[in-house]
Amino acid sequence: LADLSQRGIHPILVVDEAHLLSHRLLHELRYWLNANMDAATPFTLILLGQLDLRSLLQLKGFEALDQRIQVRFHIQPFDLAQSAAYIKHHLRVVGAERCPFSDSFIHAAQQFSHGIPRQLNRVCLNGLLIGFAERKPILDETDARRAILELDRSS
Repeated sequence: LADLSQRGIHPILVVDEAHLLSHRLLHELRYWLNANMDAATPFTLILLGQLDLRSLLQLKGFEALDQRIQVRFHIQPFDLAQSAAYIKHHLRVVGAERCPFSDSFIHAAQQFSHGIPRQLNRVCLNGLLIGFAERKPILDETDARRAILELDRSS
């Protein structure tokens, strides 16, 4: 870190799935952020994680780390319109010329996922597999229910 600082480089450490970090690792991160108490912070720390991360940082012993967080951003679950836009955006990104999901499929996926993007992705992927296997150009609510049932079985 000192070498990077001398060269004018400010590192950024991004930790995905930070809610899974052990208490020991969180304490080490706090230690490294405290390395130069009277100087600039040696690096920028970005923690990405699920809601458990917020609870974890509020535990006794992590107050100092929690107090150092300058920006917090929480993605709220999508409503139906946002879920539909999210799904259609992903389809455009991968080059789909049309949406293979009917409104009823998207509605069922939204209800099951509660607007959580990762869950929406799982339902849609299973739906696409069903559509491919059965050569169905448009997937409906029945297909969504089948996709969801497969998710429940695999959990």
